Amino acid sequence: MTDDMLDDLYEDPQDPKEEHEFPCCPFLQERCARVHDFLRFSIWKGRRRKPGKVSITTDNGLWIVSITDVDYRRSSTVTGNDSLQCLETLDQLICTKQLYWRYWGNEDPQKSKVKIGTKR
Repeated sequence: MTDDMLDDLYEDPQDPKEEHEFPCCPFLQERCARVHDFLRFSIWKGRRRKPGKVSITTDNGLWIVSITDVDYRRSSTVTGNDSLQCLETLDQLICTKQLYWRYWGNEDPQKSKVKIGTKR
């Protein structure tokens, strides 16, 4: 069997092949492209990953925006006066590699302990 035939056997027809096949939010893409890509792609640098998640809440006029990285069991939160400001802040933190992640620890108690807390 040739390599291209093997590639066809292992190819998952459910995986999008082109960038335009991934979900897109023009607003996020224009205003905070890094957050947009974190939420958008299920493949990064050729490796499968679960797309990130975003949650937006408010508490007495303070906006709280969190992004979640399901694969690494971590999240990062920022607060601000409006949701767009929070999203742009997250985008800038990603750009400058200053995003602080809060790790959730182990899901499986049989596995060795993972340090819980914040990490850059």
